[in-house]
Amino acid sequence: LQTWVTQAAHTARGTQATPHQWLDLSEVLAEMRLIKDAAEQQTMRAAAHISAQGHVRAMQAAQPGKHEFELEAELLYTFRKHGAQAVAYNSIVAAGANACILHHAAGNSVMQDGELVLIDAGCELDGYASDITRTFPVNGKFSGPQRALYDIVLAAQQAAIEKTSPAYHWNAGHDAAIRVLTQGLIDVGLVKASLEEAIETAAYKPFYMHRTGHWLGMDVHDVGSYRTPPASHAERPWRMLQAGMVLTIEPGLYVRPAEKISEQFWNIGIRIEDDAIVTDQGCALITRDVPVEADEIERLMRGHQERGGESDLRRLVRIQIKPIEPAQGRPDVDNNHRDADHQQYRTNQQSKNGYQYGAPATRVCTHQTWVITRIKARITHEAQDDCFDETSQNRDEQQEKSWVFPPDRCKC
Repeated sequence: LQTWVTQAAHTARGTQATPHQWLDLSEVLAEMRLIKDAAEQQTMRAAAHISAQGHVRAMQAAQPGKHEFELEAELLYTFRKHGAQAVAYNSIVAAGANACILHHAAGNSVMQDGELVLIDAGCELDGYASDITRTFPVNGKFSGPQRALYDIVLAAQQAAIEKTSPAYHWNAGHDAAIRVLTQGLIDVGLVKASLEEAIETAAYKPFYMHRTGHWLGMDVHDVGSYRTPPASHAERPWRMLQAGMVLTIEPGLYVRPAEKISEQFWNIGIRIEDDAIVTDQGCALITRDVPVEADEIERLMRGHQERGGESDLRRLVRIQIKPIEPAQGRPDVDNNHRDADHQQYRTNQQSKNGYQYGAPATRVCTHQTWVITRIKARITHEAQDDCFDETSQNRDEQQEKSWVFPPDRCKC
């Protein structure tokens, strides 16, 4: 571009106007991108929801003997299935000691019984990124040392969340997380110093070496200054958070083998990451459709394993819908279309005329159709709680049959 301007000025010889000033608009554009409007926030919420579904599916698929890339495949399948155009960044799937490598790409490593697996993955939807990290046990049960460190990281994230509001500057969340992490390391014996001394000397850094968050938007590490404008390159104060900003909150702990470290903590790597939209009163976490509490993670994985991988919805439908005769004169219907409009059309048609679409086509009474619809709604609002006993399930079945569509009104 500079060469073109020079040539134009030389050719014009004063007879035509040529550019004479250069302006860098990157800082102006970055400030515009930093605050998300309502439409942008809605898109980012949708991207976060899709990513959360991918993480849930990966948790449910994890078991000893599988490879890291198999969980990556579950993520990619779920992202594309639900309409995401791409990944926001290369997915990190790190089992065992690999979790102590910050950007370990999913590879051929085999997940072992008793190990943790760390997944840092998110999709991109309509140009906007999401970014979620969860750490969970391969066998569905945290060991004592794993749970101790996990609870420390989760407490650190909560401390950072409480500092994510317009009342605080950008670095307040990081400072809060550092204090909780450092105190936790002291409590479990990994750091031997007082809290203030450990923070002053950065004794926590062998176990926590990155920041607690970053801007999120059209890029996974989005543009925008973390310090107050304007243009001076001197040390500037941290900028205050504003409603409409979107950022990640992602503390972690990584314990590599070392002589003075208890072996029970070796090769444990944990990170917990959620996406937050700053609001007038605080922040809204938009990625909590995937469990974060250790007990919830264990319950999700245990419930899935006990049913041999069968989902709640499929299980309930299998129990409640009786075998039915094939419809007469109905051609088989292609069941491969997955876009939202077509799915809604099929749902409306099913409720309207009592046909269950599939191959081969079958006839379902309206009563059963409404039971299925209500089950879907109930499971969605229960936030994918995968653990419930047979007694509660039988009670729910009776309630569905009694008040969703009374038998005496069934027209079949």
